[in-house]
Amino acid sequence: MVRRFGLGHQIGPAVARHEDHALALVKALSHDLYGKFQRLDVVRDSRLDDWALQQGVLHVASVTRMVLGPAVGSRPADGPRLHALASQALG
Repeated sequence: MVRRFGLGHQIGPAVARHEDHALALVKALSHDLYGKFQRLDVVRDSRLDDWALQQGVLHVASVTRMVLGPAVGSRPADGPRLHALASQALG
């Protein structure tokens, strides 16, 4: 999903069974926004984070995720997982 946000656009959430699929999804959405302000809130230790840094995206902040019960994105390896958030406020 891409939505207007602040100075530009927010990409996310990105939910996919495989990290390669999440990366392909984000690349496709980001391509249409080339040269425009983009925000991408990625899950820690994700290849999306490495890819964004390689593209010149600035790492601005990190947050601590707090949960009650099972953490979102902690599904079994064979199921869909959260790779990028809709926003920090929504998770």
